[in-house]
Amino acid sequence: ALDDCNIDGIESDYEFGKNILGKIGIVDKKYSDTYTNFLANLKTALGNKSVSADIDIWGLREGVYPLGFLPWINVDMLNAGKFDYVNIMSYQWDKSGSVEQYKQDIFILTKIWKIDPKRINLGIPYFSENTTGLFRNKLINQPTWGKLSTKCPNINIHTNICDKQLFVGKQMNKDIGKLVRENGLR
Repeated sequence: ALDDCNIDGIESDYEFGKNILGKIGIVDKKYSDTYTNFLANLKTALGNKSVSADIDIWGLREGVYPLGFLPWINVDMLNAGKFDYVNIMSYQWDKSGSVEQYKQDIFILTKIWKIDPKRINLGIPYFSENTTGLFRNKLINQPTWGKLSTKCPNINIHTNICDKQLFVGKQMNKDIGKLVRENGLR
């Protein structure tokens, strides 16, 4: 089916949440190894197709996984090429356009977890954070930039709020891209 549809890979987003530990972000070695073995088996079955995994990082931002300080995957297996990439859900918004949280995430990924930077795709959120409350507890009012941009068509490049919604503005996008380049990420 992948060949017939000209699909070059598969991305997996498995968020550990069946037990209380998974819901608060503690992913033990057994789960990260099991998940990574699944990804490795998928990579073998697909041959030359790309396999990547979406993973979150720590719990430093508004508590999706408040204790998420262990990697969701087996880093040694990733670095050895058992599967291809991790797509980091490092979704950060900042009114002033600061990329400090992205810098912290990159530090954790490359220095603490020791993931090869060439295997990291850093995610940028092109959906908006509801500034009126915590959106992660309730998926409410998260317009994509495509929908939001019509409300602020000529917005200043340094602005990160449109119609009371935080978004990653033009300058912040550039700054994130600079971090990716400087740190050797994908």
